[in-house]
Amino acid sequence: MDKRMTRALSIGLFLSAILLFGFQLSSNDQPLQVKDLKKEGYVVLTEAEYKELTDKVQSIEKELKGQTVVAQGEQPKQEEPKTEEPKQEEPKPEEPKQEEPKPEEPKQEEPKPEAPKPAPITYKLKIETGMTSFEIAEKLVEQKIIKEADETNFRVYMNDNKFAEKIQLGEFTVNSEMSFNEIAKIITKNR
Repeated sequence: MDKRMTRALSIGLFLSAILLFGFQLSSNDQPLQVKDLKKEGYVVLTEAEYKELTDKVQSIEKELKGQTVVAQGEQPKQEEPKTEEPKQEEPKPEEPKQEEPKPEEPKQEEPKPEAPKPAPITYKLKIETGMTSFEIAEKLVEQKIIKEADETNFRVYMNDNKFAEKIQLGEFTVNSEMSFNEIAKIITKNR
């Protein structure tokens, strides 16, 4: 490179830097940003206004939570003398009450074994060309083979364990009692 080309390049870079700096200064006008935020439906507060509002919110929350938060120290002092007598009387009746629920608990446990678990849901999953683990997970959720909350976990499991790359075409029978691993092994014919 000769001197002329070097000068031309440096002048071009210098002018570009000046233009970028000028645009940055003009676009960083705070009043413009506040106006834009207000147009978007936001409310702009100063720091003092924000602190004042948060203090009001906290005081209202304390009032709503009742005297438990604000007056925990105050109310128990007032109520302790009033409630001391019932508190002394209550433990005596409570002791027999605690003994009575113990026999009831086995009664509650008995109906639980009587109620049969719902039969597992069986579904014949048809995997076609181009289907992804995302689409397979959606089908399994639709048919209630996996829970909706587990859909993402199933896709992650398939990808992390390299099953997503080995999905086979065809029809596969799966049921709701199968684990992710069992389903993955079936649809990849990796038994």
